[in-house]
Amino acid sequence: MTPRLPRLLRRVLAVFRWNAQDTEMDQEMAFHIDALAREYMRSGMSEAHAVSAARRRFGNVRRHKEAGHDVRTAHLDQLADDVTSGFPPARERTRIRPSWRS
Repeated sequence: MTPRLPRLLRRVLAVFRWNAQDTEMDQEMAFHIDALAREYMRSGMSEAHAVSAARRRFGNVRRHKEAGHDVRTAHLDQLADDVTSGFPPARERTRIRPSWRS
């Protein structure tokens, strides 16, 4: 079993791997759409109809991708919380306060 990196380090590294993760996500979704299309072709559909049906069944690729971004952004927010919780003076300096509250 491979030892896992600490959570904080994994989150820091994820920031620098954003584009690579996007590429991996694109490849994963393309794989699933292709698998559905092959399943439809085995059942007798033409290739064009099978690909179209697979895309409809899979759903909006952009929406799936945005959901993945939301998850990763939540991890970035958690990373910021992890970092600032270790440095209370920094947390106080970087806290955003409404102008009416001062």
